[in-house]
Amino acid sequence: VNHALTTMSTGGFSTNSGSLGAYSGYSQWVVIVFMFLAGTSFTLHYKFLRRDQKVFFKSKEFRVYAGIVVGAAIFLGFGAWNGSVTDVVRDALFTSLTIVTTTGYGTVDFALWAPALQVMIVGLMFGGGMAGSTSGAIKSDRLYILVEASRTDVRRLIHPRGVFVTRVGRNPVPDFVVETVQTFFLLYMFAFMTGTVVMAFIGSMSDPNLDIISTVTAVASSLGNVGPGLGEVGPTGNYLGVPWPGKWLLASLMIVGRLEILPIVILLNREVWRR
Repeated sequence: VNHALTTMSTGGFSTNSGSLGAYSGYSQWVVIVFMFLAGTSFTLHYKFLRRDQKVFFKSKEFRVYAGIVVGAAIFLGFGAWNGSVTDVVRDALFTSLTIVTTTGYGTVDFALWAPALQVMIVGLMFGGGMAGSTSGAIKSDRLYILVEASRTDVRRLIHPRGVFVTRVGRNPVPDFVVETVQTFFLLYMFAFMTGTVVMAFIGSMSDPNLDIISTVTAVASSLGNVGPGLGEVGPTGNYLGVPWPGKWLLASLMIVGRLEILPIVILLNREVWRR
């Protein structure tokens, strides 16, 4: 019951200190399936239950989300190949999903993997599932809009007199939506960089064991509500050794990330209080 609840909420808390690595391969495959479903838009689930069986294939965002998960799993699987094919595929897919959907379970200690694979994992911390899912971080719809908006801007530079529209699939995206996504991404990265600088300062003053890898991934993981990071806060470690000012900072980042930054920025705006 506990694992079912923290899988569908992409919360990742386990009743075992070994997380899902302490359970059978069958249990891990069950969690893989439902992590994927939890990272998918619940609007698509509703439409599917209303007998629109092709709704997933018609969604561009779903294809982007699934492509990120599968692509990352293939990269991680080949990079961490060690053992039977079944175990490698399961661990790679599980790790890809648990980070992308910000669930935060673990079956292997990916902090021991090659640096290139660790860089991939850090990048996945910024991804997130689909809009309308229970996952955190930036989310795949915003990432796709950012990529398409960048392509549109490049085409405008090449053809100054041309008229180009940013689209998601065949649907045009209004300019104000593009601007909102770009603002969100800018604020997200600003919060990440600011949090990293402050966390590094706290670590240098209070905990010399909190190295740069632990610092960066702790901030990225907290802001994206992922859970584990690398180094001291890796999948087999925890945040117990983080100094209390750092815990307050990471807790604040978790709130900011869960509320998706913009409501916090609006709350801090003086014009809102004047009203």
